[in-house]
Amino acid sequence: MRTIRSRFTRVAISISLALAIGAASPAALGVARAADTPVGASGGDLTVMTQNLYLGSSLAPALEAATPEAFVEAVARIYATVQYTNYPARAAAIADRIQEKEPDLVGLQEVAKWTTEGLSPPPGYDFLAILEGQLEARGLHYEAAAIAANANIGPMPLVGSESSCPVVEGSKFTCGVTLEDRDVILVNEDTPGLAWSNPQSGRYADQETIESPVGPLSFDRGWASIDADLNGLPFGFVDTHLETEAAAAIQEAQAAEFLAGPGGGETVIATGDFNSAADGSTTATYALLTAPGELGDAWDEELLGAGPTCCQESTTPPLAPGALNNPASTLVTRIDLILSRGNASSSGGEAERVGTVPFQAEPPFWSSDHAGVVATVALTEPPAPPEPPAPPEPPAPDTGVIGARVKAKGTQFQGRNKPIRVKVWTKANEAARAIVWGKVRIGKRTYRLQKQTGPLTAREWRRFALKPVRSEDLAKIREQLADGARARATVTGRIVDLAGNRYQRTARVVLRYKKLGAGS
Repeated sequence: MRTIRSRFTRVAISISLALAIGAASPAALGVARAADTPVGASGGDLTVMTQNLYLGSSLAPALEAATPEAFVEAVARIYATVQYTNYPARAAAIADRIQEKEPDLVGLQEVAKWTTEGLSPPPGYDFLAILEGQLEARGLHYEAAAIAANANIGPMPLVGSESSCPVVEGSKFTCGVTLEDRDVILVNEDTPGLAWSNPQSGRYADQETIESPVGPLSFDRGWASIDADLNGLPFGFVDTHLETEAAAAIQEAQAAEFLAGPGGGETVIATGDFNSAADGSTTATYALLTAPGELGDAWDEELLGAGPTCCQESTTPPLAPGALNNPASTLVTRIDLILSRGNASSSGGEAERVGTVPFQAEPPFWSSDHAGVVATVALTEPPAPPEPPAPPEPPAPDTGVIGARVKAKGTQFQGRNKPIRVKVWTKANEAARAIVWGKVRIGKRTYRLQKQTGPLTAREWRRFALKPVRSEDLAKIREQLADGARARATVTGRIVDLAGNRYQRTARVVLRYKKLGAGS
Protein backbone atom coordinates (compact mmCIF):
# COMPACT_ATOMS: atom_id res chain seq x y z
CA MET A 1 0.00 0.00 0.00
CA ARG A 2 1.36 3.42 -0.95
CA THR A 3 1.22 5.96 1.88
CA ILE A 4 2.60 9.40 2.69
CA ARG A 5 3.77 9.67 6.27
CA SER A 6 5.04 12.65 8.23
CA ARG A 7 6.67 13.12 11.61
CA PHE A 8 5.46 16.70 11.85
CA THR A 9 2.81 17.83 14.34
CA ARG A 10 0.40 20.77 14.30
CA VAL A 11 0.67 21.13 10.53
CA ALA A 12 -1.49 23.69 8.72
CA ILE A 13 -1.81 23.84 4.97
CA SER A 14 -3.72 26.18 2.74
CA ILE A 15 -3.39 26.05 -1.02
CA SER A 16 -5.40 28.30 -3.31
CA LEU A 17 -4.27 28.80 -6.89
CA ALA A 18 -4.96 31.27 -9.66
CA LEU A 19 -3.36 31.38 -13.08
CA ALA A 20 -2.61 35.00 -14.03
CA ILE A 21 -2.23 35.94 -17.67
CA GLY A 22 -1.81 39.61 -18.84
CA ALA A 23 -3.96 42.58 -19.78
CA ALA A 24 -4.17 41.50 -23.41
CA SER A 25 -6.09 38.53 -21.96
CA PRO A 26 -8.18 38.57 -18.76
CA ALA A 27 -6.77 36.96 -15.59
CA ALA A 28 -7.81 33.47 -14.56
CA LEU A 29 -8.86 32.98 -10.96
CA GLY A 30 -8.76 29.58 -9.17
CA VAL A 31 -10.99 28.17 -6.45
CA ALA A 32 -9.55 25.39 -4.28
CA ARG A 33 -11.43 22.10 -4.40
CA ALA A 34 -11.23 21.47 -0.67
CA ALA A 35 -11.23 23.67 2.43
CA ASP A 36 -8.11 24.21 4.49
CA THR A 37 -7.04 21.10 6.34
CA PRO A 38 -7.36 21.66 10.12
CA VAL A 39 -4.30 21.53 12.32
CA GLY A 40 -3.32 17.93 12.96
CA ALA A 41 -5.72 16.49 10.37
CA SER A 42 -5.14 13.90 7.63
CA GLY A 43 -7.50 12.43 5.03
CA GLY A 44 -9.25 14.91 2.76
CA ASP A 45 -12.05 14.92 0.19
CA LEU A 46 -12.76 12.10 -2.25
CA THR A 47 -14.85 12.31 -5.39
CA VAL A 48 -16.84 9.07 -5.66
CA MET A 49 -18.91 7.82 -8.60
CA THR A 50 -21.36 4.96 -9.00
CA GLN A 51 -22.58 3.81 -12.43
CA ASN A 52 -24.62 0.84 -13.63
CA LEU A 53 -23.28 0.18 -17.17
CA TYR A 54 -26.42 -1.75 -18.28
CA LEU A 55 -26.19 -5.23 -19.82
CA GLY A 56 -27.53 -3.84 -23.10
CA SER A 57 -30.95 -5.46 -23.01
CA SER A 58 -33.66 -6.58 -20.63
CA LEU A 59 -33.44 -10.32 -19.91
CA ALA A 60 -37.19 -10.54 -19.36
CA PRO A 61 -37.99 -12.37 -22.64
CA ALA A 62 -35.73 -15.31 -21.64
CA LEU A 63 -36.89 -15.34 -18.02
CA GLU A 64 -40.53 -15.37 -19.12
CA ALA A 65 -40.14 -18.06 -21.84
CA ALA A 66 -42.32 -21.11 -21.22
CA THR A 67 -40.91 -23.49 -23.86
CA PRO A 68 -37.43 -24.30 -25.24
CA GLU A 69 -38.44 -22.78 -28.59
CA ALA A 70 -39.57 -19.55 -26.91
CA PHE A 71 -36.30 -19.45 -24.93
CA VAL A 72 -34.19 -19.74 -28.10
CA GLU A 73 -36.22 -16.97 -29.76
CA ALA A 74 -35.81 -14.81 -26.64
CA VAL A 75 -32.02 -15.23 -26.63
CA ALA A 76 -31.89 -14.09 -30.26
CA ARG A 77 -34.00 -10.99 -29.43
CA ILE A 78 -31.88 -10.19 -26.40
CA TYR A 79 -28.56 -10.39 -28.21
CA ALA A 80 -29.88 -8.40 -31.16
CA THR A 81 -30.81 -5.70 -28.64
CA VAL A 82 -27.36 -5.86 -27.04
CA GLN A 83 -25.87 -5.12 -30.46
CA TYR A 84 -28.43 -2.37 -31.11
CA THR A 85 -27.65 -0.56 -27.85
CA ASN A 86 -24.00 -0.28 -29.01
CA TYR A 87 -21.94 -0.53 -25.84
CA PRO A 88 -18.72 0.80 -27.46
CA ALA A 89 -20.48 4.13 -28.17
CA ARG A 90 -22.06 4.15 -24.71
CA ALA A 91 -18.69 3.43 -23.09
CA ALA A 92 -17.19 6.44 -24.85
CA ALA A 93 -19.90 8.67 -23.35
CA ILE A 94 -19.31 7.21 -19.87
CA ALA A 95 -15.56 7.73 -20.25
CA ASP A 96 -16.23 11.37 -21.19
CA ARG A 97 -18.10 11.82 -17.89
CA ILE A 98 -15.32 10.18 -15.91
CA GLN A 99 -12.85 12.52 -17.59
CA GLU A 100 -15.03 15.53 -16.73
CA LYS A 101 -15.73 14.61 -13.08
CA GLU A 102 -12.32 13.03 -12.30
CA PRO A 103 -13.62 10.63 -9.62
CA ASP A 104 -11.04 9.12 -7.30
CA LEU A 105 -13.06 5.91 -6.87
CA VAL A 106 -15.72 4.41 -9.16
CA GLY A 107 -18.15 1.60 -8.37
CA LEU A 108 -19.51 -0.11 -11.50
CA GLN A 109 -22.37 -2.59 -11.81
CA GLU A 110 -23.54 -4.76 -14.74
CA VAL A 111 -20.02 -4.85 -16.17
CA ALA A 112 -21.07 -7.52 -18.63
CA LYS A 113 -18.96 -9.83 -20.74
CA TRP A 114 -20.87 -11.25 -23.71
CA THR A 115 -18.91 -14.10 -25.36
CA THR A 116 -20.07 -15.56 -28.67
CA GLU A 117 -18.89 -18.76 -30.32
CA GLY A 118 -19.67 -20.99 -33.29
CA LEU A 119 -20.14 -20.59 -37.06
CA SER A 120 -19.59 -16.92 -38.05
CA PRO A 121 -20.95 -15.57 -34.76
CA PRO A 122 -21.66 -11.88 -34.16
CA PRO A 123 -19.06 -9.97 -32.13
CA GLY A 124 -18.82 -10.31 -28.37
CA TYR A 125 -18.35 -7.46 -25.90
CA ASP A 126 -16.15 -7.24 -22.82
CA PHE A 127 -17.58 -4.13 -21.14
CA LEU A 128 -14.63 -3.68 -18.78
CA ALA A 129 -11.95 -3.96 -21.47
CA ILE A 130 -13.86 -1.56 -23.75
CA LEU A 131 -14.27 1.05 -21.00
CA GLU A 132 -10.62 0.71 -19.95
CA GLY A 133 -9.62 1.35 -23.57
CA GLN A 134 -11.75 4.49 -23.70
CA LEU A 135 -10.25 5.79 -20.45
CA GLU A 136 -6.72 5.07 -21.63
CA ALA A 137 -7.40 6.89 -24.92
CA ARG A 138 -8.22 10.01 -22.88
CA GLY A 139 -4.97 9.81 -20.94
CA LEU A 140 -6.74 8.66 -17.77
CA HIS A 141 -5.22 6.09 -15.43
CA TYR A 142 -7.80 3.92 -13.68
CA GLU A 143 -7.05 0.46 -12.33
CA ALA A 144 -9.62 -2.31 -11.86
CA ALA A 145 -8.79 -2.91 -8.20
CA ALA A 146 -11.48 -5.50 -7.37
CA ILE A 147 -13.88 -7.55 -9.49
CA ALA A 148 -16.89 -9.56 -8.30
CA ALA A 149 -17.79 -12.44 -10.63
CA ASN A 150 -21.57 -12.80 -10.44
CA ALA A 151 -23.75 -14.55 -13.04
CA ASN A 152 -22.22 -16.89 -15.62
CA ILE A 153 -25.07 -18.01 -17.87
CA GLY A 154 -24.42 -20.08 -20.98
CA PRO A 155 -23.52 -20.94 -23.52
CA MET A 156 -27.11 -20.42 -24.69
CA PRO A 157 -28.12 -21.33 -28.25
CA LEU A 158 -27.93 -18.28 -30.54
CA VAL A 159 -29.83 -18.27 -33.82
CA GLY A 160 -28.98 -15.75 -36.52
CA SER A 161 -29.27 -15.72 -40.30
CA GLU A 162 -28.20 -18.10 -43.05
CA SER A 163 -24.78 -16.44 -43.11
CA SER A 164 -24.32 -16.05 -39.36
CA CYS A 165 -25.28 -18.72 -36.83
CA PRO A 166 -27.65 -20.72 -39.07
CA VAL A 167 -29.63 -23.73 -37.84
CA VAL A 168 -28.43 -26.75 -39.79
CA GLU A 169 -30.05 -30.06 -40.62
CA GLY A 170 -31.46 -31.80 -37.60
CA SER A 171 -32.23 -28.51 -35.84
CA LYS A 172 -28.63 -28.22 -34.65
CA PHE A 173 -27.52 -24.85 -33.39
CA THR A 174 -24.22 -23.56 -34.73
CA CYS A 175 -23.67 -20.64 -32.32
CA GLY A 176 -23.85 -19.90 -28.65
CA VAL A 177 -23.62 -16.87 -26.39
CA THR A 178 -22.52 -16.64 -22.73
CA LEU A 179 -23.29 -13.79 -20.34
CA GLU A 180 -20.97 -13.04 -17.42
CA ASP A 181 -21.92 -10.25 -15.00
CA ARG A 182 -19.43 -8.42 -12.78
CA ASP A 183 -19.21 -5.60 -10.25
CA VAL A 184 -15.96 -3.62 -10.54
CA ILE A 185 -14.11 -1.02 -8.46
CA LEU A 186 -11.93 1.44 -10.40
CA VAL A 187 -9.22 3.45 -8.59
CA ASN A 188 -7.78 6.65 -10.03
CA GLU A 189 -4.02 6.09 -10.03
CA ASP A 190 -3.41 9.86 -10.35
CA THR A 191 -5.07 10.76 -7.03
CA PRO A 192 -2.34 12.02 -4.66
CA GLY A 193 -2.13 10.17 -1.36
CA LEU A 194 -4.64 7.43 -2.30
CA ALA A 195 -3.50 3.85 -1.78
CA TRP A 196 -5.37 0.54 -1.80
CA SER A 197 -4.85 -3.15 -0.99
CA ASN A 198 -6.62 -6.41 -0.12
CA PRO A 199 -9.15 -6.77 -2.96
CA GLN A 200 -12.03 -9.04 -1.95
CA SER A 201 -15.27 -10.27 -3.52
CA GLY A 202 -18.10 -12.60 -2.64
CA ARG A 203 -21.65 -13.72 -3.30
CA TYR A 204 -24.64 -13.40 -1.02
CA ALA A 205 -26.04 -16.48 0.69
CA ASP A 206 -29.61 -15.66 -0.43
CA GLN A 207 -30.12 -15.70 -4.21
CA GLU A 208 -33.17 -15.54 -6.46
CA THR A 209 -33.49 -18.59 -8.75
CA ILE A 210 -35.84 -18.66 -11.74
CA GLU A 211 -36.93 -21.88 -13.43
CA SER A 212 -36.54 -21.78 -17.21
CA PRO A 213 -36.95 -24.30 -20.06
CA VAL A 214 -33.17 -24.85 -19.94
CA GLY A 215 -32.96 -25.21 -16.15
CA PRO A 216 -32.68 -22.88 -13.13
CA LEU A 217 -31.16 -19.43 -13.73
CA SER A 218 -29.69 -17.06 -11.14
CA PHE A 219 -27.95 -13.72 -11.35
CA ASP A 220 -25.71 -14.67 -8.38
CA ARG A 221 -25.59 -11.21 -6.81
CA GLY A 222 -22.37 -10.26 -5.05
CA TRP A 223 -20.00 -7.53 -3.93
CA ALA A 224 -16.41 -6.32 -4.37
CA SER A 225 -14.28 -4.44 -1.83
CA ILE A 226 -10.84 -2.97 -1.16
CA ASP A 227 -9.02 -1.57 1.85
CA ALA A 228 -7.96 1.99 1.06
CA ASP A 229 -6.02 4.83 2.61
CA LEU A 230 -6.07 8.58 1.90
CA ASN A 231 -3.13 10.53 3.29
CA GLY A 232 -2.76 8.11 6.18
CA LEU A 233 -6.47 7.70 7.00
CA PRO A 234 -7.78 4.15 6.34
CA PHE A 235 -11.26 3.29 5.05
CA GLY A 236 -13.08 0.49 3.27
CA PHE A 237 -14.65 0.84 -0.18
CA VAL A 238 -17.40 -1.57 -1.27
CA ASP A 239 -19.44 -1.92 -4.47
CA THR A 240 -22.54 -4.12 -4.86
CA HIS A 241 -25.67 -4.87 -6.91
CA LEU A 242 -28.61 -6.29 -4.95
CA GLU A 243 -31.53 -8.37 -6.24
CA THR A 244 -34.43 -6.60 -7.92
CA GLU A 245 -37.56 -5.42 -6.12
CA ALA A 246 -39.48 -8.37 -7.60
CA ALA A 247 -37.75 -10.57 -5.00
CA ALA A 248 -38.09 -8.18 -2.06
CA ALA A 249 -37.45 -10.71 0.71
CA ILE A 250 -34.23 -11.93 -0.91
CA GLN A 251 -33.07 -8.35 -1.58
CA GLU A 252 -33.64 -7.39 2.05
CA ALA A 253 -31.73 -10.49 3.22
CA GLN A 254 -28.84 -9.48 0.96
CA ALA A 255 -28.93 -5.96 2.44
CA ALA A 256 -28.72 -7.38 5.97
CA GLU A 257 -25.78 -9.59 4.94
CA PHE A 258 -24.13 -6.56 3.32
CA LEU A 259 -24.41 -4.53 6.54
CA ALA A 260 -23.11 -7.40 8.65
CA GLY A 261 -20.25 -8.17 6.26
CA PRO A 262 -18.50 -6.06 3.60
CA GLY A 263 -20.50 -2.90 4.36
CA GLY A 264 -20.10 -3.14 8.11
CA GLY A 265 -16.67 -1.57 8.56
CA GLU A 266 -16.02 1.21 11.06
CA THR A 267 -15.21 3.67 8.26
CA VAL A 268 -16.62 2.66 4.89
CA ILE A 269 -17.79 4.11 1.60
CA ALA A 270 -20.31 2.02 -0.36
CA THR A 271 -21.57 2.38 -3.92
CA GLY A 272 -24.11 0.32 -5.78
CA ASP A 273 -27.36 -0.34 -7.53
CA PHE A 274 -29.37 -1.32 -4.46
CA ASN A 275 -32.64 -1.79 -6.42
CA SER A 276 -34.66 -0.22 -3.60
CA ALA A 277 -36.45 3.09 -4.09
CA ALA A 278 -35.19 5.71 -1.65
CA ASP A 279 -38.77 6.88 -1.05
CA GLY A 280 -39.67 3.47 0.40
CA SER A 281 -42.22 2.70 -2.31
CA THR A 282 -40.75 -0.68 -3.33
CA THR A 283 -38.79 -2.55 -0.62
CA ALA A 284 -37.50 -1.94 2.92
CA THR A 285 -33.84 -2.19 1.86
CA TYR A 286 -33.14 1.55 1.68
CA ALA A 287 -34.55 2.01 5.19
CA LEU A 288 -32.36 -0.86 6.46
CA LEU A 289 -29.23 0.61 4.89
CA THR A 290 -29.81 4.13 6.23
CA ALA A 291 -31.20 3.26 9.66
CA PRO A 292 -29.67 5.09 12.67
CA GLY A 293 -26.15 3.82 13.26
CA GLU A 294 -25.85 2.39 9.74
CA LEU A 295 -24.93 4.26 6.53
CA GLY A 296 -25.47 7.88 5.55
CA ASP A 297 -26.74 8.82 2.08
CA ALA A 298 -24.66 11.32 0.06
CA TRP A 299 -27.89 12.52 -1.61
CA ASP A 300 -30.14 14.67 0.61
CA GLU A 301 -33.50 14.95 -1.16
CA GLU A 302 -34.43 18.06 0.85
CA LEU A 303 -31.39 19.80 -0.66
CA LEU A 304 -31.16 18.16 -4.08
CA GLY A 305 -34.67 16.93 -4.92
CA ALA A 306 -35.83 13.41 -5.71
CA GLY A 307 -32.88 12.63 -8.03
CA PRO A 308 -34.27 9.56 -9.85
CA THR A 309 -31.65 7.27 -11.39
CA CYS A 310 -33.73 4.40 -12.83
CA CYS A 311 -34.69 3.50 -15.46
CA GLN A 312 -34.76 4.30 -19.18
CA GLU A 313 -37.66 2.15 -20.46
CA SER A 314 -38.68 1.36 -24.04
CA THR A 315 -40.62 -1.42 -25.76
CA THR A 316 -40.09 -1.57 -29.52
CA PRO A 317 -40.58 -5.12 -30.91
CA PRO A 318 -38.93 -7.10 -32.37
CA LEU A 319 -36.19 -5.74 -30.10
CA ALA A 320 -36.29 -6.80 -26.48
CA PRO A 321 -37.39 -4.20 -23.91
CA GLY A 322 -34.73 -1.69 -22.89
CA ALA A 323 -33.40 -0.72 -26.32
CA LEU A 324 -32.49 2.81 -25.09
CA ASN A 325 -34.42 4.31 -28.00
CA ASN A 326 -36.86 6.34 -25.90
CA PRO A 327 -36.15 10.01 -26.79
CA ALA A 328 -37.57 11.33 -23.49
CA SER A 329 -36.16 10.25 -20.14
CA THR A 330 -38.22 7.78 -18.07
CA LEU A 331 -36.17 7.87 -14.84
CA VAL A 332 -38.59 7.61 -11.89
CA THR A 333 -36.87 6.10 -8.82
CA ARG A 334 -33.58 6.67 -6.98
CA ILE A 335 -31.90 3.32 -6.43
CA ASP A 336 -28.23 4.09 -7.25
CA LEU A 337 -26.55 5.24 -4.05
CA ILE A 338 -23.30 6.48 -2.52
CA LEU A 339 -23.30 5.68 1.22
CA SER A 340 -20.77 6.16 4.01
CA ARG A 341 -20.14 5.59 7.71
CA GLY A 342 -17.70 6.59 10.44
CA ASN A 343 -14.94 9.00 9.50
CA ALA A 344 -16.25 9.05 5.91
CA SER A 345 -19.20 11.40 5.55
CA SER A 346 -21.04 13.64 3.12
CA SER A 347 -22.94 16.87 3.59
CA GLY A 348 -25.81 15.48 1.49
CA GLY A 349 -25.63 18.50 -0.80
CA GLU A 350 -22.42 17.80 -2.73
CA ALA A 351 -23.79 15.24 -5.19
CA GLU A 352 -25.10 15.24 -8.74
CA ARG A 353 -26.52 12.87 -11.33
CA VAL A 354 -24.78 12.25 -14.65
CA GLY A 355 -26.12 10.70 -17.85
CA THR A 356 -29.57 12.27 -17.53
CA VAL A 357 -29.61 13.71 -21.06
CA PRO A 358 -29.13 11.91 -24.41
CA PHE A 359 -25.49 11.63 -25.43
CA GLN A 360 -26.24 11.50 -29.16
CA ALA A 361 -29.00 12.38 -31.63
CA GLU A 362 -29.87 8.81 -32.69
CA PRO A 363 -30.51 5.56 -30.79
CA PRO A 364 -29.21 4.52 -28.43
CA PHE A 365 -29.93 7.91 -26.88
CA TRP A 366 -28.76 6.97 -23.38
CA SER A 367 -25.36 5.74 -22.19
CA SER A 368 -27.12 3.42 -19.71
CA ASP A 369 -30.61 2.67 -18.47
CA HIS A 370 -29.42 4.18 -15.15
CA ALA A 371 -28.11 7.64 -14.37
CA GLY A 372 -24.80 7.72 -12.56
CA VAL A 373 -24.18 9.58 -9.31
CA VAL A 374 -21.08 11.59 -8.36
CA ALA A 375 -20.56 12.87 -4.80
CA THR A 376 -17.91 14.37 -2.55
CA VAL A 377 -17.14 12.29 0.54
CA ALA A 378 -14.96 13.79 3.29
CA LEU A 379 -12.51 11.67 5.26
CA THR A 380 -11.56 13.10 8.64
CA GLU A 381 -9.23 11.82 11.33
CA PRO A 382 -11.03 10.55 14.45
CA PRO A 383 -10.34 12.38 17.68
CA ALA A 384 -7.38 10.91 19.49
CA PRO A 385 -8.18 9.06 22.74
CA PRO A 386 -7.01 10.82 25.89
CA GLU A 387 -3.51 9.86 26.92
CA PRO A 388 -2.32 9.41 30.50
CA PRO A 389 -0.10 12.22 31.73
CA ALA A 390 3.51 11.65 30.87
CA PRO A 391 6.41 12.36 33.19
CA PRO A 392 8.29 15.56 32.39
CA GLU A 393 11.00 15.16 29.79
CA PRO A 394 14.21 17.08 29.34
CA PRO A 395 14.06 19.93 26.81
CA ALA A 396 14.26 18.73 23.24
CA PRO A 397 17.24 19.83 21.17
CA ASP A 398 16.62 22.71 18.77
CA THR A 399 16.39 20.58 15.65
CA GLY A 400 13.77 19.50 13.15
CA VAL A 401 10.84 21.04 11.33
CA ILE A 402 7.87 21.30 13.72
CA GLY A 403 5.33 22.99 11.44
CA ALA A 404 4.88 24.14 7.87
CA ARG A 405 2.57 26.12 5.61
CA VAL A 406 2.38 26.29 1.84
CA LYS A 407 0.41 28.84 -0.19
CA ALA A 408 0.07 29.24 -3.94
CA LYS A 409 -1.77 32.01 -5.73
CA GLY A 410 -1.87 34.17 -8.84
CA THR A 411 -2.07 37.94 -9.01
CA GLN A 412 -4.11 40.08 -11.40
CA PHE A 413 -1.85 42.29 -13.49
CA GLN A 414 -1.60 44.18 -16.71
CA GLY A 415 0.97 44.51 -19.39
CA ARG A 416 2.81 41.22 -19.27
CA ASN A 417 2.55 37.50 -18.51
CA LYS A 418 3.45 36.45 -15.01
CA PRO A 419 3.97 32.98 -13.52
CA ILE A 420 2.03 31.30 -10.76
CA ARG A 421 3.28 32.60 -7.40
CA VAL A 422 4.00 30.08 -4.63
CA LYS A 423 4.91 30.96 -1.01
CA VAL A 424 6.35 28.45 1.46
CA TRP A 425 6.76 29.06 5.22
CA THR A 426 8.24 26.77 7.85
CA LYS A 427 8.22 26.90 11.63
CA ALA A 428 11.57 25.31 12.31
CA ASN A 429 14.54 25.44 14.62
CA GLU A 430 16.99 24.78 11.85
CA ALA A 431 17.34 25.16 8.12
CA ALA A 432 15.17 23.16 5.74
CA ARG A 433 14.66 22.81 2.00
CA ALA A 434 11.47 23.55 0.00
CA ILE A 435 10.48 21.95 -3.31
CA VAL A 436 7.40 23.01 -5.31
CA TRP A 437 6.01 21.77 -8.62
CA GLY A 438 2.70 21.46 -10.44
CA LYS A 439 0.72 21.08 -13.64
CA VAL A 440 -2.20 22.74 -15.46
CA ARG A 441 -4.73 20.68 -17.42
CA ILE A 442 -7.10 22.12 -20.04
CA GLY A 443 -9.33 19.63 -21.86
CA LYS A 444 -7.12 16.72 -22.89
CA ARG A 445 -3.87 18.73 -22.68
CA THR A 446 -1.60 18.82 -19.64
CA TYR A 447 1.07 21.49 -19.17
CA ARG A 448 3.79 20.73 -16.63
CA LEU A 449 5.18 23.52 -14.46
CA GLN A 450 8.90 23.80 -13.75
CA LYS A 451 10.05 22.34 -10.44
CA GLN A 452 11.61 24.93 -8.13
CA THR A 453 13.69 24.36 -5.01
CA GLY A 454 15.38 26.55 -2.43
CA PRO A 455 16.55 26.76 1.19
CA LEU A 456 14.41 27.87 4.12
CA THR A 457 15.45 29.32 7.44
CA ALA A 458 13.35 29.38 10.61
CA ARG A 459 9.99 31.14 10.21
CA GLU A 460 10.82 32.37 6.71
CA TRP A 461 8.46 32.93 3.81
CA ARG A 462 10.12 31.72 0.62
CA ARG A 463 8.61 32.74 -2.72
CA PHE A 464 8.75 30.62 -5.85
CA ALA A 465 7.63 31.42 -9.41
CA LEU A 466 6.20 28.45 -11.30
CA LYS A 467 6.22 28.70 -15.09
CA PRO A 468 5.39 26.07 -17.71
CA VAL A 469 8.32 23.83 -18.61
CA ARG A 470 8.04 25.08 -22.18
CA SER A 471 7.91 28.85 -22.55
CA GLU A 472 5.45 28.68 -25.45
CA ASP A 473 2.89 26.85 -23.27
CA LEU A 474 2.01 30.02 -21.32
CA ALA A 475 0.66 31.62 -24.48
CA LYS A 476 -1.29 28.44 -25.30
CA ILE A 477 -2.85 28.41 -21.84
CA ARG A 478 -3.79 32.07 -22.15
CA GLU A 479 -5.45 31.52 -25.55
CA GLN A 480 -7.48 28.52 -24.39
CA LEU A 481 -8.71 30.29 -21.26
CA ALA A 482 -9.60 33.35 -23.32
CA ASP A 483 -11.81 31.08 -25.44
CA GLY A 484 -13.69 29.98 -22.30
CA ALA A 485 -11.92 26.65 -21.74
CA ARG A 486 -12.14 25.03 -18.30
CA ALA A 487 -8.80 24.45 -16.65
CA ARG A 488 -7.75 22.35 -13.67
CA ALA A 489 -4.44 22.80 -11.90
CA THR A 490 -2.46 20.86 -9.31
CA VAL A 491 0.28 22.30 -7.11
CA THR A 492 2.46 20.37 -4.65
CA GLY A 493 4.75 21.70 -1.92
CA ARG A 494 7.30 19.64 0.02
CA ILE A 495 9.48 20.72 2.96
CA VAL A 496 12.44 18.57 4.03
CA ASP A 497 14.67 19.22 7.07
CA LEU A 498 18.28 18.19 7.51
CA ALA A 499 17.27 14.92 9.20
CA GLY A 500 15.19 13.91 6.18
CA ASN A 501 11.80 14.49 7.82
CA ARG A 502 9.31 15.88 5.31
CA TYR A 503 5.84 17.35 4.92
CA GLN A 504 4.01 17.32 1.59
CA ARG A 505 0.59 18.45 0.38
CA THR A 506 -1.15 18.53 -3.02
CA ALA A 507 -4.33 20.38 -3.96
CA ARG A 508 -6.51 20.45 -7.05
CA VAL A 509 -7.79 23.75 -8.34
CA VAL A 510 -10.39 24.80 -10.93
CA LEU A 511 -9.22 27.80 -12.95
CA ARG A 512 -11.71 30.30 -14.36
CA TYR A 513 -11.31 33.50 -16.31
CA LYS A 514 -12.17 36.88 -14.84
CA LYS A 515 -12.23 39.82 -17.21
CA LEU A 516 -10.43 42.88 -15.93
CA GLY A 517 -12.47 46.09 -15.87
CA ALA A 518 -11.39 49.35 -17.38
CA GLY A 519 -8.67 51.05 -15.37
CA SER A 520 -7.98 48.00 -13.20
